[in-house]
Amino acid sequence: MTQIKGVFNGSFDIVDNIKVSPFSRAYTFSDSVYEVVPFFNSKPIAFEAHLKRLEFSSSELSISLNLEKISNEITTLISTSGFSNGYVYYQVTRGVDALRSHMHESSLEIETFGYVKAHLFEWKPLKVSICDDIRWNRCDIKSTSLLGNVMNMNSARKNNCDEVIMHKDGLLTEAGASNLFFVIDETICTPALNGNILPGITRALLIDELKANSIKVLEEDFLLDDLSKATCAWLTSSTKGLAPISEIVNLESNLDIYNLVYKSSEEIFNKLKKEHYLKNFVNEAFKAAEENPILIDKFIDNAMEIDVDAISDGKNVFVAGIMQHIEEAGIHSGDSACCLPPISIKKNLITKIEIQTKKLALALNVKGFMISSLQLKMMKFLSSK
Repeated sequence: MTQIKGVFNGSFDIVDNIKVSPFSRAYTFSDSVYEVVPFFNSKPIAFEAHLKRLEFSSSELSISLNLEKISNEITTLISTSGFSNGYVYYQVTRGVDALRSHMHESSLEIETFGYVKAHLFEWKPLKVSICDDIRWNRCDIKSTSLLGNVMNMNSARKNNCDEVIMHKDGLLTEAGASNLFFVIDETICTPALNGNILPGITRALLIDELKANSIKVLEEDFLLDDLSKATCAWLTSSTKGLAPISEIVNLESNLDIYNLVYKSSEEIFNKLKKEHYLKNFVNEAFKAAEENPILIDKFIDNAMEIDVDAISDGKNVFVAGIMQHIEEAGIHSGDSACCLPPISIKKNLITKIEIQTKKLALALNVKGFMISSLQLKMMKFLSSK
C-alpha cells in the first residue's frame, strides 16, 4: 500500500507514523471540523472559499484558528505530494482532554491533522437511494460528526447504491456527501441553504457560473414529489465535481444522464475548471517573469496549418511553395505529415495566402528566404469537390 503523506500539529510525516491521543476530543466527542480541498494541476481549487468555510465551522464551535499556518500546511502537502490532481483532507480538533469530559477546559490547545491523496476527478453515473435525514440540525457546520450520513450510506450500499438523497418529512435536504441538483421543465432546482444543508463550495461555484451564463437556478424548498418529476438530476462535491444520477432505486422517476440541461451545466463547470487552472498558471507566470510581460497564446480548434516558403530581394517577392499539414493545427511540424502542393484549399484562398505572404515580406523588409506558418479554420476553407 502506498504510504500517505500527512501533517499533525505542524509536523509532516507518513500517516502511519502519526500518533493521536485516545483522549483527543475528535475521538471521544467528534468535537472537530474539517475541510476537503481539491487541487488540479497542483493548484488548490477555490482555496479561499474552503478556508473561509473552515473558519466559519470553527467559529461556530468557538475554536480559534491560525489560518496562515493551516494554509501553509495544506499548500505544502500539495506541493510535496508529487500528485497533479488530488485533494487534501484537513481537520481541526478542539484539543486533548486530561480525561474524557463533556465540558472541556478553556485552556486546551487545538489539534490539527491533514493528509493528501491523488484523485482522478472522473464522474460516473450514480445509483442512489432515498432515505430519512436522521442527522442533527446544524449540518451547515462541516463537523466530523457524520454518524447519520454513515448509517444511511452504508444501509444504501447493501442495495448496491453509490449515494443517498435525504429528506425531512418529505422536504429534500442533500445527499450523504454531496449537494443535490435536478431539472424540472428545463429549470435547474436545488434545495435552499439552511441548517440542514452544508453550503457546498462546488455548489456555490456552479450556481454562480450558471447565473453568469443566464441559466436560471431556483434555490427553494423542494419535496420528494418534485424530485420524482425531474428529467435529470446530479450531485456536486469537491471530489465528485458534477456526477449525474442514473437511477433512484426507491422513487419512481425517469432520469436522463444525457439531458441537454445537465450537459450544458457540465460544460460550464468544466470551463470553470480550465479558467481556474489558467488563472493560477498566469499568477505563477507573473511571479517568475518578475517585471517582464508574459505572452498567452490561444489554441485554435479545428484548424489547418499551412507553411509558406518565399524569397524576396526587398522589392519583389516570389512564393516558392505552399505546404498543407495533414493533421490539425497543433501537431509539431517535425511530427506531422504534409503534402505539397496543398490538396484541399480553395484556389481563391491560395491566391489570398500568396498576397498576404508578399505583403508580410515587404513590410518586414525581408531580403532572402522567408518561411511563414498560417492556421486556417477548416470549416471555412476546405474545398468542396
